Amino acid sequence: MDYGDGLRRPLGRNSDRRDERDRQIGASVAPIVIGYVLTETRNNWTLTFYISTVIYAMGIACWATLDPVTPPEKQIECGG
Repeated sequence: MDYGDGLRRPLGRNSDRRDERDRQIGASVAPIVIGYVLTETRNNWTLTFYISTVIYAMGIACWATLDPVTPPEKQIECGG
């Protein structure tokens, strides 16, 4: 499949499947972890929201470091 950047990629790459699996695992584990945190802290929802805030902040930091111009294949070839 051509994505418009001149590179051809096969449909259904394994990395896409792994990414989807990782998201499903995170979505399945989150309610269990939140329930555990609430049980251990005697229903302290403030701590639960702080944990969620930290996770979202880490996502923002990762998103800010992405290079939207250089394709990943070229980043690996150049060494960074």
